[in-house]
Amino acid sequence: MARFPALIILLCLSFAGGTVTAAPPSEITSVAEVRALGGTGEFVEHPVRLRGVILLKLAVDPTTGLDAFMFADGSASIYVAAQPGRFSGLKRGDLLEVRGLAARGDFAPIVMASGVTAQGTGEIPPPAPVTFDQLATGSFDGQYVEISGIVRSSRRTGTPDSRALAELSTGGGRLVVNSQDSQAQSLPVDSEVRVTGIVFQQFSRVGQAIHPFLTVPHRVPIVITRPPPGDVPLRRIDRLMAFSSEGAPGHRVRIRGVVTHQQRGESLWLEEEGHGIRVHLDDPAAYTAGEVVEVAGFVVQGNYSPEMEDASVLRLAVVDPPRPAILKSSGEALEHDGGLVMLEGKLIEVMRVPQGIRLVFRDAERDFVAYLRTDGSTPGPAWEIGSRVRFPAICSVSKVPPSDGPGTVVPRDFELILRSPAGVEVLQMPPWWNAQRRLWALAGIVVALVLVILGVVWKNRRRLRLSSDSRRQAEVEFAAILAERNRIAREIHDTLAQGLGAISVHLELVTGHVPAGTKAAVHLAEARNLTRESLTEARFSIWNMRSQVLETGDSSDAIAGVLDRLTDLEGLESHFSVAGEPFRLPPVTENNLLRIAQEAITNAVRHARATRIEVSLAFAREEICLKVSDNGRGFDRSVVPPVSSHFGLVGMRERAAETHGTLTIESDHGKGTVVSYVLPVSFATGIPS
Repeated sequence: MARFPALIILLCLSFAGGTVTAAPPSEITSVAEVRALGGTGEFVEHPVRLRGVILLKLAVDPTTGLDAFMFADGSASIYVAAQPGRFSGLKRGDLLEVRGLAARGDFAPIVMASGVTAQGTGEIPPPAPVTFDQLATGSFDGQYVEISGIVRSSRRTGTPDSRALAELSTGGGRLVVNSQDSQAQSLPVDSEVRVTGIVFQQFSRVGQAIHPFLTVPHRVPIVITRPPPGDVPLRRIDRLMAFSSEGAPGHRVRIRGVVTHQQRGESLWLEEEGHGIRVHLDDPAAYTAGEVVEVAGFVVQGNYSPEMEDASVLRLAVVDPPRPAILKSSGEALEHDGGLVMLEGKLIEVMRVPQGIRLVFRDAERDFVAYLRTDGSTPGPAWEIGSRVRFPAICSVSKVPPSDGPGTVVPRDFELILRSPAGVEVLQMPPWWNAQRRLWALAGIVVALVLVILGVVWKNRRRLRLSSDSRRQAEVEFAAILAERNRIAREIHDTLAQGLGAISVHLELVTGHVPAGTKAAVHLAEARNLTRESLTEARFSIWNMRSQVLETGDSSDAIAGVLDRLTDLEGLESHFSVAGEPFRLPPVTENNLLRIAQEAITNAVRHARATRIEVSLAFAREEICLKVSDNGRGFDRSVVPPVSSHFGLVGMRERAAETHGTLTIESDHGKGTVVSYVLPVSFATGIPS
């Protein structure tokens, strides 16, 4: 029954109370015009004035409290509603004039009546013959129709109004018939009937048709056009829906078989000589495997094989439960739709679903699914993943898609329905080292590796932090040492060196006043030589101590400055070259590089008696290479020469070892000397290369 929004009620009440001040320009005078207002664009309300007869008097609508009836004027029929009491005394066949407003119902247009005038008795229009497919479209909602079908069931509802219902098989579907009299309850099952009534529609929340049903008015008979067949034919299960030139299509048949399985209140499976069938049965009675029963019902097409609906069951005997068909492979199950089979496979998955447990098995051909019905509190079978099991089950072939032409249709897949965990035989337990344990082991290894990696990262970061702290501390200490050395160098320069310089000047002045060849002249010459040597030593000591060359430039600039100053003192030829792109190093590292270069240059100047000194500095991605070569007299590498300066070869090697560098000295008598020092960048910068 169509209902309507509360806003429409208010409009109707205001219309009924005479508060409308201006009438619409025109009135609708036929039901067909009112129905035409719905379904196209925005609904436009119109005043109506209709003349016709009552088809069906309805009960008061419990949701709105309004009176209602179905009204027809020869063009169509429609739902009419008004305030309570307006329709008292009206009955089917009364001729009326209805005034009111066309309104939008929940599914189809309706009429909200503001006034009803009885004009006697009218003639009921003839019903329109229809098919189920026409009713399913929704376009016949509220219409007076006639349809034929076969009675599939009849009953009385348990609702307070205790309506009589019948279900008809109409060829295109199943139609529920509701009669206002009790005749629907007494219709014999399997009879052919012709029903006349009003169509009402079940619809969705957005107003789309779902399923029609039919209401038969009072005193409108349901005509039995053909009584049920006197003898319901007995058929073999394997001959259902097979070719036959006899029989009455659409009517009941009988089958006999042995019960193999039951899902109470839903289905019963029977088997006859190796052929199975599913019977849809809402009977709550319990049946056990091995009972011989006779079933009378209607045959319908299942997913692949015939099934039965609306059946009644007669118990006949009890025999031994049928043995399942033992299958060698899962592919053979496709030939046993509805039958009891015995199959084996490897359990690969267990999942709980709303009505039980879903199990996935695998054999040499395919993966296949089995379902086990359980209630929510019953635990599933304690089968381990990977177990190989053998079990009896009911085979259900999956729905076969339609093909492009006639001929044999071969199914492709199936499902199994386990009767119970009992009877399942575990053939082989899964190996202890199964996939699940391998997964856990792999997860443990991954966790352990992650922990090891985190530990290594933490340890390296801690080592780098300690190294950085140590480097900073060393740089602070070295800066203090350099500051102190610079101070001492300044003191030597301002005191000792200046004093020696003054002594040398005075000795030069005295020389002109001392006669040559005398002892005084000899001692004076010796004093002059000692003074010059001491002044030279003082200058070398100052250069060894001073670090300001690194404060005003990088290591290449500092080494070039040392080379220029030391060779200028002795008037030697020198050459300096740089390869690669120079970059700054930590102060401690730059100082060690400078001191090694300074000591090598000093040795060449003071001891090698060289006339040319060449220095090269090469910057590469992985190392820094310093090379100092001279053309001096050289020495025997197996004998360390005496060292009179502050630093010697031992000090150079110690500095190289401190910086994790490599010091190489190549020399021979009369062939000069080459000092090479290779400093790894990773140590110099503190960053791994």
